[in-house]
Amino acid sequence: MPSKKILVIVGPTASGKTRMAVELAKAHNGEVVSADSMQIYRTMDIGTAKPTRKEMRGVPHYMIDVADPAEDFSVARYVEQAAACVEDILARGRRAADERVERLASVAQLDARKLELAAKQEMLSKAYDLALEKLLNLPDKEYVDLLADLAVKASSTGREAVIFSQKDRTRYGKQVVTQANEKLADGHLTMSEQTRPIKGGLILSDGDVEVNCTFETLVRLQRGEMDREVAKVLFD
Repeated sequence: MPSKKILVIVGPTASGKTRMAVELAKAHNGEVVSADSMQIYRTMDIGTAKPTRKEMRGVPHYMIDVADPAEDFSVARYVEQAAACVEDILARGRRAADERVERLASVAQLDARKLELAAKQEMLSKAYDLALEKLLNLPDKEYVDLLADLAVKASSTGREAVIFSQKDRTRYGKQVVTQANEKLADGHLTMSEQTRPIKGGLILSDGDVEVNCTFETLVRLQRGEMDREVAKVLFD
């Protein structure tokens, strides 16, 4: 068991004991138990240097004004009451220390969870970035098949204009539109003259209505639906 450490300040009257005790108590979250043989008595303020409320500065003081002057107040009685005060102060100090430790532990656990969550989110982001990269690097035939399937599934009239990135329009545009029209049976999709700064996928445009089938959007939407499942696979 750790020893109970109590700081004792002694000295003659008017030597500054009260001021020092209050300063130390303020600095260390302590309390003061008076050991003055005369300050224990009520009404005996003159000549005892009994501290005023202002001098106490909010620090709790004990064993002051605890007896009437006519009472027989022995050393044994003082020891009994002062010991009870000291034990109460120490017990509250231990509880306060335990509570501080618990709060610090709770904060540490919260910080650890935040770091863990950030790490998991970073891993999830990397997983989806990898998925997007794989889509963009599909073999040509698979890439064209995928874009054609996207156009067919997204088309509602079969007459929309298909918007690609500049790269995909030049490289795959005609193949995708032709294959999509064949799958639609009576499709009349056309390749738009305009392009968009997208990584991959396509956009169907019908007047003011556009259907976004870009890879970036599809991966983002899929991520919102699958974050929990992917997290379970990665971290459970």
